[in-house]
Amino acid sequence: MSRLIVVFILFIGLLTSCGDTSLPANSQVMGFILSPNCAQTMTVLTEKGNYFVKTGSRLSGPYEDISGFAYSPTGTVSCFIFKKENKDYLQLGNTIYGPYRKVWLPVFSSDDRNYGFHFIQNNKHWVTAGAETLGPFDEASDPVFSPDGSRYGFAYLKSGKFHVHIGASEFGGYERAWMPSFSADGKLFAFRFIENGSEYIMMNSGKLGPFDSARPVILAPDFHYGFVYRKGGKYFVRVDGNDIGGYTFIWDPTFSANGKSYGFYYNIGGTLDSELACKGGKYYLNVNGKVFGPYDQVWSPSFTADGSRFAFTAKSGGKITIYTNGLPMGTFADAWTPKFSGKGESMGYIYQKNGLYVVINGNSFGPYDDAAGPDFSADGSSWGFVYYKNKKWTMVVNGAEYGGLDDAHSLEFSPNGKMFTFRSFAGESRFVNIGGMSYGPFEYYDIKPSSEGFTLAYIESNQVVQKTLTGN
Repeated sequence: MSRLIVVFILFIGLLTSCGDTSLPANSQVMGFILSPNCAQTMTVLTEKGNYFVKTGSRLSGPYEDISGFAYSPTGTVSCFIFKKENKDYLQLGNTIYGPYRKVWLPVFSSDDRNYGFHFIQNNKHWVTAGAETLGPFDEASDPVFSPDGSRYGFAYLKSGKFHVHIGASEFGGYERAWMPSFSADGKLFAFRFIENGSEYIMMNSGKLGPFDSARPVILAPDFHYGFVYRKGGKYFVRVDGNDIGGYTFIWDPTFSANGKSYGFYYNIGGTLDSELACKGGKYYLNVNGKVFGPYDQVWSPSFTADGSRFAFTAKSGGKITIYTNGLPMGTFADAWTPKFSGKGESMGYIYQKNGLYVVINGNSFGPYDDAAGPDFSADGSSWGFVYYKNKKWTMVVNGAEYGGLDDAHSLEFSPNGKMFTFRSFAGESRFVNIGGMSYGPFEYYDIKPSSEGFTLAYIESNQVVQKTLTGN
């Protein structure tokens, strides 16, 4: 594999400034987004067969086509792909990369410090990460970064063998390999590969296997992990180095946000009907080594962020029972696994009993024809759900109802939990509700959370308008 400084960079005068947020007259909007930091918007326009991109007050173009546009996770970098003279270019901030036969939108570390992208040039694949371009390859994946940006990885094919590149390390050549992944704290990486007809997993700790087959590794913070594998016709799960099995089938484990608690469910005595379903037998749930069951069916548990509480639903005798920390809360015709707010200050779930009911912190709302949620603010102080009744949708937030809607969705709370927003339709018209006030109708709009509320951006009278609403 070759390492070289990026050579496909053009600093060319394709940019002109409008000096304001107006859009060119007679242009048609094709797409519109607000940056995550609410500092600016990006608008894709077309006029007389040409395409333009308006980023803040800067107008770029004309181009033959725009095939993708986005902002980095914190909104400090804008990017889009444009076509000129039938070649692809990537504009990343103020830098233009190209020309390429094909290029993909970049991926970023969660703090925007690092980026990478994948492109094809001269029928070969290349991967750029920061100031370094790696290749050529016969095929390659997009790069992926650890959340802290300290490492990146990608998989590639060269001369009939698969390889995985992670930081300064190379692994290969395999009969097949899959993309690597990183834990949320960046401490662990893992990827699957096939060697001599058997499947293996590579982790920080080394090579694990061989297995008849293996599922992707679930990586959790603080060096916790779990994965399911098959060996000798039975299924096993390995959690933090401990093997549990062999069963008819095991579903992927789930972890609490801090990685300290885990749970998985499995089948004994049934027949494997497909890769994710069994017929017959009995189901069991294992949470932190304690087994619950047997049941006719059981589902994955939910956890509070610190792993101190868990909940699950299980089916026996045609009824669904909700359990919290292993103790039954109620039995219903149907029910869904409860949700917790981040630290478990609030809990809610939906059950069916002559209609759908939503329960929030012990208070029941309903019956409804349909319902979804509930959702909670990060601190658990605010909550909401949406329900359908009399052929209309209603959003409920902290007990207040906003109804008569043809659709309502995407409930979101501000970081401090004091403001909320959701999106809705009335007929074909699109609206957004912020803190109980409805705005619209809009053809193009976007909304992002700010420190104490939300910033709404939309197009009105050929102008981009931004409003920040805090509820103060």
